[in-house]
Amino acid sequence: PNIANMQGFTSFDFLGGIPKDYKIAENVTADEAKRFVMANSHRYIPKFAILNKGKKISWNWFAFLFPSGWMLSRKMLKNGIVTAVLTILAALLTYPLSLALYKLDIQSAKNYAELISSIYNALPDIGIPVIVSGIAGSVIDIIIRVISAMFGDYMYKNHTVAQIAKIKQESDDIDASYRKYGGINIFYFFIAVFAIQYIPAIITAFM
Repeated sequence: PNIANMQGFTSFDFLGGIPKDYKIAENVTADEAKRFVMANSHRYIPKFAILNKGKKISWNWFAFLFPSGWMLSRKMLKNGIVTAVLTILAALLTYPLSLALYKLDIQSAKNYAELISSIYNALPDIGIPVIVSGIAGSVIDIIIRVISAMFGDYMYKNHTVAQIAKIKQESDDIDASYRKYGGINIFYFFIAVFAIQYIPAIITAFM
């Protein structure tokens, strides 16, 4: 059984059915991209192959759920930082409305209708600026998530191609550079998640 499991592992297609010498860009092969991407390469390499045919849109659920976290974990630092800043700004816009709704006595609502009614009755006290700010923040957050999900794989493909081209031109140890600049960094992911979770609350506490 152990031998069978080892044979199954070694026969796993990390390229997702794409030939090793298939060019996902002019000077980058699928095998080179696999070595750079490392984790979950069997998903990304076929995506890169499809996107190489002129398409820019796909769908990445992880990028939708954790836009900046996903980008930073994949070491797209500039994109990840910009996305994190925009997400934090969106959270700051929604924070006053969230705080106002939290202060409502919604626990006493016996059903969904009473909950909606209590929120509706409190709207005049909350104020139009707070409501508009909250809606704007929510819309911005959704836009960030949708754009990240739709164009995330395309951005990652471009990042992969650019980094591989740079490594091949400048590095004396290509495999070491692939490990350094490619793969994933879980630490970056958690930094982004915690920053987005707590920075808005910290900022508003001093406002």
